[in-house]
Amino acid sequence: MRSVLFVDPPAFCTSLEGLAAPALRTRPLAVAPPGADRATILALSAEARLAGLKQGMPVRTAQRLCPDLIVLPPNPRLYARASRALHEILRIYAPTIEPQGYGHAFLDLTGTGRLFGPPQDVATRLRHEISERLGLSVSVGIATNKLVSQAAIKAGRRGRGEAGAALRPIRRRTGVSCPSSTRGIARARPLHAHSAGGLPAGPHR
Repeated sequence: MRSVLFVDPPAFCTSLEGLAAPALRTRPLAVAPPGADRATILALSAEARLAGLKQGMPVRTAQRLCPDLIVLPPNPRLYARASRALHEILRIYAPTIEPQGYGHAFLDLTGTGRLFGPPQDVATRLRHEISERLGLSVSVGIATNKLVSQAAIKAGRRGRGEAGAALRPIRRRTGVSCPSSTRGIARARPLHAHSAGGLPAGPHR
């Protein structure tokens, strides 16, 4: 049976901005293209979400709703550098990694049980290592395919359910993540699977 993990760092871009500038950590943050009259928000911090802002909202509307909002331009170099560091940690445990834009990734742990133990143990170690080494919290979905592992996080499951399981972040941060696609942030080379084959897109038969 396959074991697929989906690693999802909540509010990835704005969390990185807070790590780079600690004074911003408790402020409502948004990432949006600069200088565009009709610019829309690409990413939000937890504080901005609590103020009622949403991803995709026009910046002008967001600023009216939250006068204290700090709007930052996208920083693709920072996001890419942090993504590489996070993915290097993931590669310790998985022979197959499929990045999904900034920070997010699928891992195929099939056949690694003798080395690292069950997927739940790997997920717990990943959360701790990423927190200690990068200062980021992550959610981890566990299932037999990509679709369900991603859905497990979205459903916010705390334990093993009928189709999969999700482990929540060590430090709960409510907020949207940086878009898993690089579209709208920067024109960059597509991220491909770091293996000869991809991960299963649907239920394993």
